[in-house]
Amino acid sequence: MQIPVPLESGQSLVFGSYLAHRPALNQSDNGRAAIYTTYNSISDGGDKHEAYYQDRRRLWPPIAERLPGERYDAKLYGFGTPMLSVVEEGYKNTGV
Repeated sequence: MQIPVPLESGQSLVFGSYLAHRPALNQSDNGRAAIYTTYNSISDGGDKHEAYYQDRRRLWPPIAERLPGERYDAKLYGFGTPMLSVVEEGYKNTGV
């Protein structure tokens, strides 16, 4: 089942990580920025901020830090899929 959630420029949507999601291809001339927030409860081991971002950067580095010929496929995204628009087009000028 798909439920479209149209958003206007400047609006945001908050959802949990278990929601299957994927944005449509960015067909504009502008970049699309995203903000990711995470939290860990004390019962999950407490503050995992540094470990989370070190692991994420190792598995899915920023475009500028990726190694030529190295593949960063869906298997590294947990429940996700590769963002083909990023792989094929690179980031458009995001201004961030």
